[in-house]
Amino acid sequence: MYYSWALWGYGSLKRAPSDRLSHPGDDGSFLFLLATGTSWALPSEPLELSDTLTGSWPGSDFGSVLACAGDVDLNGKPDLLVGAPYDAGDGSSRGRAALYLADRDNSGYTAESWSVVGTRDLGHYGGALAGGADVDGDGFDDIAVASTYQDWQVDLYLGGETGPSTAPDWSVNGGGGSFGHSIALVGDMDGDGYAELAIGNRSGGDSGQITVYFGASTGLDADPVVLSGDDDHRVGTLVAAAGDVDGDGLADLLSGPGSDGDTPSAVTIFRGDPTGPLSSPTYTLAYPSGAAGFGAALAGTIPAAATGGDIDGDIDGDIDGDIDGDGFDDVFVGADGEGSVTSAVGSVLGWAGATSGPTAPATWTYQDPVDGTVLGRSLAVVGDVDGDGFADVLAGRPGFQDGERLEGGAVLLMGSADGLGSDPAWQGSSDQDAADHGDVWIGYGQAVLGLGDINGDDRADVAIGAPNTGSDAYEDRLGTVFIYTGTTYQAPTQTPDTGGGDTGGGDSGVSASGQGGACGCSGGSQGGSML
Repeated sequence: MYYSWALWGYGSLKRAPSDRLSHPGDDGSFLFLLATGTSWALPSEPLELSDTLTGSWPGSDFGSVLACAGDVDLNGKPDLLVGAPYDAGDGSSRGRAALYLADRDNSGYTAESWSVVGTRDLGHYGGALAGGADVDGDGFDDIAVASTYQDWQVDLYLGGETGPSTAPDWSVNGGGGSFGHSIALVGDMDGDGYAELAIGNRSGGDSGQITVYFGASTGLDADPVVLSGDDDHRVGTLVAAAGDVDGDGLADLLSGPGSDGDTPSAVTIFRGDPTGPLSSPTYTLAYPSGAAGFGAALAGTIPAAATGGDIDGDIDGDIDGDIDGDGFDDVFVGADGEGSVTSAVGSVLGWAGATSGPTAPATWTYQDPVDGTVLGRSLAVVGDVDGDGFADVLAGRPGFQDGERLEGGAVLLMGSADGLGSDPAWQGSSDQDAADHGDVWIGYGQAVLGLGDINGDDRADVAIGAPNTGSDAYEDRLGTVFIYTGTTYQAPTQTPDTGGGDTGGGDSGVSASGQGGACGCSGGSQGGSML
């Protein structure tokens, strides 16, 4: 259906999520528009490429790790944290984290606003990142950066009007093992109004450990709680915010053993409680038969009460990580197919929240129609990208190739009242050939992320990392983060892309194909080098 538009009126309005015929002014007023005729059509895809961010540090794996920083400078826009864990710094692979502050005028990210380099050779600083929540209750969201190799340092940087200081406001060193291999700001788990920081240690104890530091008006408390796994529930390799999966108003914590081939494993949820996170896992997401690589990525959200502002891409703050609109946040697990003795088919599995928490089996499953794409290596609940009132899910498939060798890819699965869509509504790829980049995969989709609303249209926007873009020589590759904005769209009727054919060009060197009738700050996946 085509439309042209005429000015109908001017005033103020409290809109329902389904009302999309208006545009907000800075003063809270709105322009109302009336469809009158022919000449304008809705976009055919829910995501449109709006910008690319290129790293400044050759060979650094810029874009291999992404995190939504939340609103660090309290300007009403979500900020972006990018890891470059192989940046040499003043030594060898010391690593770096870079922060991009979103402009207040809805223009997105203009340049890197802040960066910090690791201090130890082979420390891989920036190999794990966290943000999107306020640990000291000052209204500014805070960020955390970890070294993931030969250092095991985790630093917290507090937000402020001009952004964080380059000197950490709080630090802890695990002294070895794999302390800090994964970190997450998970929201308020004990109901005191301050967010918590969870630090994973897959080598801790007999079955892994998670150290939880509690937020307070003075910052993170000095006395953490250590959560342990058991023989059936290894923890600490990955940690992520789960949102509020049982509707009790407290944030929950998601953890798992990482991709474990064909070995049966389980992902666990530690429930929030007024006394802090419960010491034993409350809910278990069991390994489904045939889901090789189960636990490769985890995705949930930070409950809105802990974000310091409504930046998650919905209108009234009540969507967050709720895929099916039932009022409970939902959680997702990637199974990348790696380690299978039969076929390397990746999957995305989702569990619906409920008063009694998520229960087995998985509520929703999407399986890649192509072997070897490692779909599910990265995963994010991204908020509502198309304005229909339901959160959506973005999954990386960095091993995908279709017309370009090892170009990488990602798919968007839409939420609805019926749950997760059965077919992707959008598929993206780098449209770059590995043969031009040292014959290693481009890495597009190695990290994916829900940003929140960066351009002020009340739809969630997303980021996808591609760390191996640039020169043929690894030491000269700068890496790229692709920024896409969400749109209200008219889905075409098409056959899902199964690979093997040329998808065509796409904007700015990125190809994408709308995938039809599958009916928006979130946690992204921790990443690392995939050479």
